[in-house]
Amino acid sequence: MRDWRFWGLALLCLLGAAVVAGRVFELTSEARDDRQVPMPGKLVAVGGGRQLHLLCSGPAGGPTVVMIAGGGTPAVVSYALQAKIARFAHVCSYDRPGLGWSPPAARPLTFDEHVQDLESLLHNGGVPGPYLFAPESFGSLIAIGYADRHPDQTAGAVFLDGVDPQLWFAAVPAQNGWDADARTAAFGAAWRLGVVRLAFAKLAPPWVNVLPPTTRDQLRAVYARPAAGFDEAIQAYRRSPADHRPVLTPAMFGDRPVIAIQHGKTSAALSSTFQAGWAASQARLAAASRAGRVVVAEGADHQVAQEAPDLAARSVREAMIAVAGHR
Repeated sequence: MRDWRFWGLALLCLLGAAVVAGRVFELTSEARDDRQVPMPGKLVAVGGGRQLHLLCSGPAGGPTVVMIAGGGTPAVVSYALQAKIARFAHVCSYDRPGLGWSPPAARPLTFDEHVQDLESLLHNGGVPGPYLFAPESFGSLIAIGYADRHPDQTAGAVFLDGVDPQLWFAAVPAQNGWDADARTAAFGAAWRLGVVRLAFAKLAPPWVNVLPPTTRDQLRAVYARPAAGFDEAIQAYRRSPADHRPVLTPAMFGDRPVIAIQHGKTSAALSSTFQAGWAASQARLAAASRAGRVVVAEGADHQVAQEAPDLAARSVREAMIAVAGHR
């Protein structure tokens, strides 16, 4: 019995030492990243004592392209695409609370609050309208919510494998169980103990390896530290009453350009329910404009902004030209 107590105590001591070592490693690494990988944009006040990170580039004039990242995703994943768009348009991206370089909020946000944050960010950040939105996945719901509130400031949209509310709210309940909370807790522990940082090179998808060195360092620094992850989307679902969810209606964009870029291969990143309804979801996104259309990114997975950046940038440019003609 004494032997079991000894070895049990020894095991607990080893686990405790590993936790302390992992936590020290992570905090030290984060401090080093803060020195070596500075924030590329600026922090903008959005109310309630909160700030969001905003990065704009490209020439002034014409509608501003506003990029909106997917659920739990920092904007840095699309900086390479932003650089391509900046060659011909003024383009901005931002980090939602607790992602990228944006400080976390005191609590998770509802969809209404995500839209309000975007409203405040664009206004307080001095970002001129109208806006051509380029949202990814979950970010499409925020763009739709903004367009519904501000049609006069919405020039159009290029959905980068976006999702419409009908599919998202039908498919996400299956991911809203105890397993979602367990996954959030597991990833939170892995982040805080430096495990994600140590495994980053193995976890990173192939497109990360072809990024410019500066962008690759920024992405590593941001992804290696604790973040909301998929819990951001789950919490928005849990906290948003049914009558305060974004709604997509046919032709809500009128004749303004809408392009829905759809991934071209079966995606391992999407659940079977999402995958089964994805093509119909893209058709509904395109039908939000009388001038809407669907484009397939052949060979690309769900991350079309990263895996097909040339197609994405070309589609944004085509939408910009269409906006000029429409105006």
